Amino acid sequence: MSVERPLSRPIVIVKNADSPITFPLARPLVRSNLYRLEFSITSSALANFEDGGTGTAYTVAAADPDGNTITYGLLTDPVLSPDRSLFNIDAVTGAVSFLSPPSYGAPVDADLDNVYVITVTANNTITTLTKQVSINVLNPIPAGAIQLRDGSYLLDRAGNNIQVRV
Repeated sequence: MSVERPLSRPIVIVKNADSPITFPLARPLVRSNLYRLEFSITSSALANFEDGGTGTAYTVAAADPDGNTITYGLLTDPVLSPDRSLFNIDAVTGAVSFLSPPSYGAPVDADLDNVYVITVTANNTITTLTKQVSINVLNPIPAGAIQLRDGSYLLDRAGNNIQVRV
């Protein structure tokens, strides 16, 4: 077990070699007091969204230990945020939504793979942070299919339900 020892040496400021000024510490500094939380984006870098879905696809969340007001945005850089033009963001809540409902069968993301890449921003009036996010549009389950626990599904060739006995 390690015990942190307070730093108890006085602070010495040397303005002139002939007359240094020494200030005793009012209270000892403890190393653990030197660490503090930083402004950060705390939300995940991945999200899943339903085919044809509307509403919020992703929500940016950030934490500022100083309590500064945080505003959210989307980076317009075409390399870091290639699918930015397909989204809207609420600057106050951080809610990100598609401008038009996505279609798994007809992807319109930059590389046509149903993974929409955007870079979100959070600004606390002092610093702007960025985080690249991937929003996956999920393949819809065909009508009449039975979804299994692993995410796959059963469907006969005619599109009829398959009876499963356990």
